[in-house]
Amino acid sequence: MSISGVSSSSTSYSSDSSNNEIKQLQKQRTQLEKQITQENQSKDDAKTKETKVAALQQQIRLIDARIQQKQTQKGQNSTAGEASTLLKANETTSNSSNTKTSVEDNSNGSIDLQA
Repeated sequence: MSISGVSSSSTSYSSDSSNNEIKQLQKQRTQLEKQITQENQSKDDAKTKETKVAALQQQIRLIDARIQQKQTQKGQNSTAGEASTLLKANETTSNSSNTKTSVEDNSNGSIDLQA
């Protein structure tokens, strides 16, 4: 009985894509944080600062939600990929164990080989 290796390249690609998207979102978040710092240090009046900072914080919350969504999807894809890999490995094992070869010695001196 042999078990051949099974990989899930689509899951790997999806994971890489999700990682890149998460990194991009984190960069956007960092830029927004810098903008908040700059606005807090600006010479704008308090009301203008408050309005601008509130808008930036709202954008950060949206980005955080998107990051969370991507991480959740990534986890679900990873779990689905692992389950698929295990299922394929199990099928491979079942197929190789179902293929049995038997040798029968007939009384006439011939040997029958059956797979």
